Amino acid sequence: MKKIVAQSLFASVVGLSIAGDIYYTLVKPNIDNTEASLETNTASAATSTTSSSTTETEDTTETSATATDISNAETTDATTTESSSETTSSGYTDGTYTSETVATPHGQMQLQVTISGGQISDITTLIYPDGEHESESINSQALPTYIDEALAAQSADIQQISGATETYDGFTESLQDALNQALA
Repeated sequence: MKKIVAQSLFASVVGLSIAGDIYYTLVKPNIDNTEASLETNTASAATSTTSSSTTETEDTTETSATATDISNAETTDATTTESSSETTSSGYTDGTYTSETVATPHGQMQLQVTISGGQISDITTLIYPDGEHESESINSQALPTYIDEALAAQSADIQQISGATETYDGFTESLQDALNQALA
């Protein structure tokens, strides 16, 4: 009898764990994307009402990076190249911003962010940990996902992938540094 109760309890715990994983993998990202979309639509509506003579267009270009697309640059100095001094309603100034190099336990991380029309239009990984086979494997899967999520969220507030915590920490810190430069 005790064995049956223990097995039932174990099955319940495993079931709850799986349900939690499904929620954070499938449901929560969709909720966050919907909220980000609503915020973007609200901001666009407010901007359209404020300046009726200006027509805004939304860039729907998708950026996807694979292991072969991610270049490993030798530059570690932070540089900023601004192509325009125009600041939009999002607060980001159009231009290209390179983050400081961020140290992770398995190597350095550095991103370059392009702001166009006040929106994050492109994120390029300049340096990422790739010295170990495991790091290379994790990053080749996690970085494209993190890039896509950051473009959708238009911020560094993205979901962490299980098993890619150090990549997440380095990516979000590097992205936030570049976005802070775009706010200045």
